Amino acid sequence: MLPTVGGKHIIPWHERKKVMQKAGTPHYMAPEMIEGYYDEKADLFSIGIILCQLLTGWHPFYVPGQDDEQSVRAKITAPEAVEFPFSVWDMVSKDAMDLCRKLLERSAKGRPTAAQALAHPWFQDPAKPSPYGNVDGLSASIFEGLMKYQAYNKLKRAVLQLLTRELSEFQIQELRNKFMALDKEGDGLLSPAELLQGMQHVGYEMSPAELEQVVAALDHQGSQRIGYKEFVSALIERRVTFDRQQLWECFKKFDTTNSGRISYEDVRSKMAAGITQSEWEEIMSSTKTGQAATELSFDEFVFLMEQPER
Repeated sequence: MLPTVGGKHIIPWHERKKVMQKAGTPHYMAPEMIEGYYDEKADLFSIGIILCQLLTGWHPFYVPGQDDEQSVRAKITAPEAVEFPFSVWDMVSKDAMDLCRKLLERSAKGRPTAAQALAHPWFQDPAKPSPYGNVDGLSASIFEGLMKYQAYNKLKRAVLQLLTRELSEFQIQELRNKFMALDKEGDGLLSPAELLQGMQHVGYEMSPAELEQVVAALDHQGSQRIGYKEFVSALIERRVTFDRQQLWECFKKFDTTNSGRISYEDVRSKMAAGITQSEWEEIMSSTKTGQAATELSFDEFVFLMEQPER
């Protein structure tokens, strides 16, 4: 993600390709990455190479025992279009080969974007099973969890998101499947319409105002969409128990002065979603310390995370 100030990019569009450094495995680099002038479309070229290998076991630019890094770079930057040997691709569908061919387009301008690649007929074939939109795997507990999350104060939401980052894919695999079941469009984002369709399927009722609150609690970009990580963080509490050590590591990320306490300024500087003074005061009062405190100790922090929401 390129840095912005006031919604405007610090690096002008015409300069962005020039300042990026080479990064990645040489055997999977796009031609423009080798030349040093590239953008996000370089990733699509790399994905094209990987897709070729997944479908056939064949690397379009590397022959084991024959090619080295220098010869691979020469093949990748050659002006000719990539050839797809019949002996390798005879058992692969035309649509699959066409997608690989388009992803391996030498010119970044002629290469599809990620959205265009996902819209390719090979992905859209209704005869193929898809994990997206399979609402039969949903249950009402998903939407109960989302409702519960939106009622949490902003600090607790932020903590759950930080804790979610430390989890393995294995720990969140079930929630990943639930997210994909709701993500009918397969674009990695949940719209209010997709949530509503999922709720209707399981017979869960939520008012338009409640749905708006759920989306607002998880939408940090103002796009009216919920991302994968935000979705997982909203539901992980019921599936994973976090111990004091994990909470301590999270507490230290807020305790910028290493004082053993976190203040409003500490939290405000760390939270992307922002928090107001009045919201912080409400959080402090919920710890029930009996004091007009302005800072949160670790024990109070743990209490805040473990107490049932009112």
